[in-house]
Amino acid sequence: MLRIKDKAHKIALGFTLGLLINFVPTFGFGPLVSVAFARLFRGNAVAGLLGGISLIWVFPLLMYFNFAVGHALLPIEVDELVEDIEGAGEALEAGVELGRAFFVGMLLNMLMTGIILYATLYVLLTRFRRAMLQHIRRVWLEKDKHRSR
Repeated sequence: MLRIKDKAHKIALGFTLGLLINFVPTFGFGPLVSVAFARLFRGNAVAGLLGGISLIWVFPLLMYFNFAVGHALLPIEVDELVEDIEGAGEALEAGVELGRAFFVGMLLNMLMTGIILYATLYVLLTRFRRAMLQHIRRVWLEKDKHRSR
């Protein structure tokens, strides 16, 4: 990501938007949606792809966080909700309640993560990009020297 030749704003925006797609159930299309989302908002598409694939492996944990945050904001007694289900109408109502908690949690998680991640990446890219690239290059050159001996 440090070697992408684009403005810090576009890289940070693309990566952030790509990563945020992991909070949404995309049913396997997350990386494609990440690229499209990054391009839609004029971020860098490559950074969007990198952001989209960066948290694929924690998708179940992010879904849990969505429910947990939503449940904290919209308390639902799941045991009572399940016990009260007698027919299709009540099952649908229970699903809507759980879906509402998930959606609210997802929006809040995306908002908070997006603000923090974008700000952090933007500062890192604008202030430390060159230094980080130089450090990585030095480390790689040292490894090559040790291998050639």
